[in-house]
Amino acid sequence: MNVKIGVIASDLELKESFMSLFEREVKNGEIIIDILDPDNMEEQGKILESKGVKAIIARSGGYKHTVGKVNVPVINLKITTLDILHAIKTASKYKKDVVLVISDMEYFDYDEWKDMINANVIIERFYDKGSIEEKVKKYVERKESVVIVGGGIPCACAQRLGMSSVHIGASNESIYECVSRAKELIDNLYEQKYKNNVLERILDGVHDAVIAIDQDCNIILYNKRAEEILEKRSEDVIEKKLLDVFPELNFMVDALKSNIDMNNEIKKIKKITITANTSILDVDGHVKGVLCSFQDVTKLQNLEKK
Repeated sequence: MNVKIGVIASDLELKESFMSLFEREVKNGEIIIDILDPDNMEEQGKILESKGVKAIIARSGGYKHTVGKVNVPVINLKITTLDILHAIKTASKYKKDVVLVISDMEYFDYDEWKDMINANVIIERFYDKGSIEEKVKKYVERKESVVIVGGGIPCACAQRLGMSSVHIGASNESIYECVSRAKELIDNLYEQKYKNNVLERILDGVHDAVIAIDQDCNIILYNKRAEEILEKRSEDVIEKKLLDVFPELNFMVDALKSNIDMNNEIKKIKKITITANTSILDVDGHVKGVLCSFQDVTKLQNLEKK
């Protein structure tokens, strides 16, 4: 199995941490590391995906602008309270006010720690990429008396404006945990893909047509025999509403509503007659859909008549 993990590092220091901890994997191309590009962050995940990565690790803004944009899992290398405290401790050596610029996704209770912090800390939370520079620019006129603490984008912005900055690093433990989780997700997805492939081959090999819907009546399963009998391709029906595609299969919706299995029922569909079995898909007492298997018995009925 090809286990390849992509990393969007928020800064050079984080990239070097990954390279130090996973030297062999980086050398073998099993871990690919890119440094966050504030001007191209929406595309970085897609670029890594095009290189064949099966999961992506990102942090703060990098994570926020990658998750949901790619077709592989995205793991958040979370900024922990200890990471923030360590960065604030480093920044306090400047003998300036500390401006902590962090995402709304990060948890940090300043009141809980303020008595232990030897610095005046101002917290600025951003909600999207566009507001980061605005948060940092607020302190340009005070740049001689403040130091910016944050991830890759806030610190890059501070550097462009000639302001002091300290990156919030990640502990080795957090990095190891994230990589382990990425590998576990890849293994699970591989196993699921294998099982799905086996199931698909079994379903396509059986004589019965098989079609299944979820609790919202979306078609989630449709085998080759169903394609032949119902004369519609799989790509034209999967994820579509059952009654929009096959209104004549309304008995499946009736079964879903009544929560009752039905066996060996004779049904008319257009010009053919089928014998159908419908089964409720039940998971831990919750109805999740209906599966129907059926055969075309039109020829058999014609033979009986003859």
